[in-house]
Amino acid sequence: MSEVLEELVEPYAYEVGSEEAYENLISLGAMAWNMTVMPPEASKEAMKGIIAMLGDDPEDVQFVTEQVHNLMQRKKKLFPNEDRLILDFFIEDLGDQRHLKVISHLAPKKGDAA
Repeated sequence: MSEVLEELVEPYAYEVGSEEAYENLISLGAMAWNMTVMPPEASKEAMKGIIAMLGDDPEDVQFVTEQVHNLMQRKKKLFPNEDRLILDFFIEDLGDQRHLKVISHLAPKKGDAA
């Protein structure tokens, strides 16, 4: 699952300079991924939560909303049948490279107990 998440955010990774920016990119990718697996109402609520964290800057809100939407579309295109939820991730600094570890779980199917 680590490789899958890295592939999802790959087009944006070249813009990342710092460790914090890389972690933010992975976090955004994980949120976008999960929003494609969630029921539509839960996805809308998750987006509202993301927007609430951004504050009042309309440019930030627009930029992040567009990036989440782009990542969601990319997930649907590249991994249409992958329905695992990303529960958490860890980034290990190996000096000259990073190692991403992802914890995931199969999303409940409609009608399954949560």
